[in-house]
Amino acid sequence: MGVLNVTPDSFSDGGEYFETRDAIDRGMELAAQGADIIDVGGESTRPGAERVSPEEEQFRVMPVISALTAAGVAVSIDTMNASTAILAVESGAQYINDVSGGLADFFMPRTAASTGVTYIASHWRGHSDDMDTKAIYKDAPTDIRRELMNRANVLLEAGIARDKLVLDPGLGFAKTAEHNWQMLGRMEELMALGYPILVGASRKRFLTALLSEDSTLDDRDNASVAVSVLAANAGAWGVRVHDVARTFAALRASMPSRNIRAVAADTERELRVAQVTRELAELEFDLDAELAIATEMRREEETRQKVIAALTRQAKVQADEAAERAEAIRLSTLPQGTAGFGTSTGAIPSPAPQAAPDDAGSR
Repeated sequence: MGVLNVTPDSFSDGGEYFETRDAIDRGMELAAQGADIIDVGGESTRPGAERVSPEEEQFRVMPVISALTAAGVAVSIDTMNASTAILAVESGAQYINDVSGGLADFFMPRTAASTGVTYIASHWRGHSDDMDTKAIYKDAPTDIRRELMNRANVLLEAGIARDKLVLDPGLGFAKTAEHNWQMLGRMEELMALGYPILVGASRKRFLTALLSEDSTLDDRDNASVAVSVLAANAGAWGVRVHDVARTFAALRASMPSRNIRAVAADTERELRVAQVTRELAELEFDLDAELAIATEMRREEETRQKVIAALTRQAKVQADEAAERAEAIRLSTLPQGTAGFGTSTGAIPSPAPQAAPDDAGSR
């Protein structure tokens, strides 16, 4: 799975592919280098990152997803928002990669179930601005396994098919470097849950434990490749990486028993890339038109939210008026007076005068 961040502030490549055309070109490059899936995201989840609105996220990713899927590339939408997920699937995305595992958006589990695509759920304890404060575990691998298992059960109850569910230990999310290494060392415990496992260690800060203090991003990519190969050989369903070319080459070299299938897969891949390249060259992709569509979609979403708010207010007013009418009807059906109290006007009579006792004033 190749990482494609269409953001200005991602931790390693923020801004590099923020422009739509640059992002599309990068996605095609990753596919040509060997990525089976391109994971397109429009919101940074680096530590301390501030959230962006679903509308802004959609404005960033939708033209890119439309172009890549039109060229035959398998796309995953990296989002925590149900509205973004469903728009991406409608544009051809085949996977929803939700780092919150459906906890950030109440509607995500049922939305993902309704789409029928593969849903990737990560272990998650909170948003990026405060997740480091939640990195408290009795035994990290055991706790992560238990919390992911519980989350998987909730997602199945929401309607996601078991064969459409992939789990991710969420390396780097609410975890210290020690927690991440412990989890990587005990991946078999997570795989015992019986679900496909995605591992995303690429360029994350805990990898610096393997490097010198003056290490570069290229050095971190080397460490990413090593961890990805180890994860794949341990049985991971997939690895999420920034450097697809080196990871793909390392995976090929580390799995000699799969070379026969790899040769066949390479041949098929080369044919597919050649075909996609030809189709992309022939594709009349109007970037301005796609951006205009994305802008219009954003406006429609804003209008929809305003309409929903107005209808909610109207419904409340109508409910209040109905309650007042019901109360008026109830009061009108009450008897005008009760025995011993009042006249036909409902007035309360003054008490009748009583004779003073013989010993009045004796106190």
